[in-house]
Amino acid sequence: MFYLKNIFFKSFIFYYLFYSFSTQAAQVPKKLFGISLGENYKADNSDVPVKKFTGCQKSFGLGIHCYFEPIDGAASQIFPYIEIKENPDYKFYKTSFHIYILPIIPNNIDSIDKLESLEEKDFKIEVMSIDWSEFPKEEDNKAKQKIEEDCYYWAIDLCKTFETYFSSKPKIFDYYRSKTYGCTFSSHEREFKVTGMGFKQVKLSYNEKVLDRKIKNVETILRRLEAKEILP
Repeated sequence: MFYLKNIFFKSFIFYYLFYSFSTQAAQVPKKLFGISLGENYKADNSDVPVKKFTGCQKSFGLGIHCYFEPIDGAASQIFPYIEIKENPDYKFYKTSFHIYILPIIPNNIDSIDKLESLEEKDFKIEVMSIDWSEFPKEEDNKAKQKIEEDCYYWAIDLCKTFETYFSSKPKIFDYYRSKTYGCTFSSHEREFKVTGMGFKQVKLSYNEKVLDRKIKNVETILRRLEAKEILP
């Protein structure tokens, strides 16, 4: 199980997780693992501060999920870099580090044809969330129960630690029977979450209202272009 045994070990968390944060430690951060929430990076990912991307896949809707190996110093014993390969021969694979992005459609695009002719270098993407997750392998029921307990108490410990760090009080969800625990710290449009639910996760993202609005804005632009295309 994950227990914070002393102040020195706790300092590891703050160093590795918050090394890129501003000095206003009481606020929910704007960066996680060196990547800025809401930052407009190049669509070819050439300016995203990671060591390398290992794969991207389109999600249901407009967003794209991308997995990466973080820059040196971002991973640690607390948040380790883990490669998740279904087949060792696969060129693209998931990792424990992940971002969710939306495309930014340039203002000068007035047709579907122009949009489809764009190259990656011609437009940008916006980061909607950054997270680290550890998903255990499938095990028998006895091992599963132990993993769920480990994740549950890991989340409790980490939430208590961050509660002393952030100025805002967290929203807690605690379901002991299902071994589910989590906390959400909110500041303006941002949320920082810790979750233990059969897996472990820390996540920085926009809140649901802001995320829905941004997705809707992109969808509206695309549908207007589509309507212009099909009108006689």
